[in-house]
Amino acid sequence: MKAAGKTTFLGLLDITVSNRQAKDNSFKGYIREKSSGILDVADGLCEGHFPPETPVGQIYEADYIFTFKQRFSTDTLISSVVEGAGEDWALMIKSYMDGMYNKVDDRSKFDAWKFYEYVLSSDIFIFMASCDDIRGLGTTEGRTDTSITRLIDSIVAYKEWARKSSPEAFSIVFTKFDYVNAELKRQGIDITHPDPRVSRESMTRFLEKYFRNTYRAMNFYDSVKSKLFIPCWVDLAYDKNGSVLKNNDGWVDLAYDKNGSVLKNNDGKAKVYVDNRTGLPTFGEYFINQLINWLRAPFMK
Repeated sequence: MKAAGKTTFLGLLDITVSNRQAKDNSFKGYIREKSSGILDVADGLCEGHFPPETPVGQIYEADYIFTFKQRFSTDTLISSVVEGAGEDWALMIKSYMDGMYNKVDDRSKFDAWKFYEYVLSSDIFIFMASCDDIRGLGTTEGRTDTSITRLIDSIVAYKEWARKSSPEAFSIVFTKFDYVNAELKRQGIDITHPDPRVSRESMTRFLEKYFRNTYRAMNFYDSVKSKLFIPCWVDLAYDKNGSVLKNNDGWVDLAYDKNGSVLKNNDGKAKVYVDNRTGLPTFGEYFINQLINWLRAPFMK
């Protein structure tokens, strides 16, 4: 989805991999760029900056390489990532659907076919759902639920029609979760609770209430062997005295004042909180580690 924080998530995944291998001798990870940009995202977050919006027409490609050392063997998982502007994906999907009934130009048909082939060659699909676009809870139109539902239907139909096989796994990452976490807790929905049982039960309640269509679709397709739902966020910087925070370059950045209201500068960008002790941002690292383990599961049996 557009503006769902896809590029930021890749930077947080990069930092999670580095942190995990520093603590876990059985795990190693590496990001091998195929096009420029992805490594810069994590560096920018460590300096307090969110990445700029991905330009239309720009594609970031990389291999995320994970190795898991076991007692008698080492498993290696290579996950190829193609990340682009939400507008580009939306255009490809629209072109493919339009092409079923209407005449479209050759370039649009080519782009649509590339998307179709990409779907057919993939086994695991991760959807990014921005929490500021949740019907009844977010600040925008709340179309993400129905949009992801339609994508799930299309992906399953594409693969079953062409290959007579279903996707291995679906995951939904709820980005910008800090936008809604406090309100959900007021409702008794505590997805970030340290007890995994409470967290799982809260996620189910959240899905049933706010992602009704998507949750129904996920449960309908029993052929999809594995499903995962996780929150994702990165902490914003704030000043307890209410003064405005600045980045290293001296430019004023968005920050919270002591009352929790949001201060904005001309570019509207938020300042990422960076821990002075580690030089790293603080974020939902536990849940991204869950995603790494989940990516491994269908292939490491």
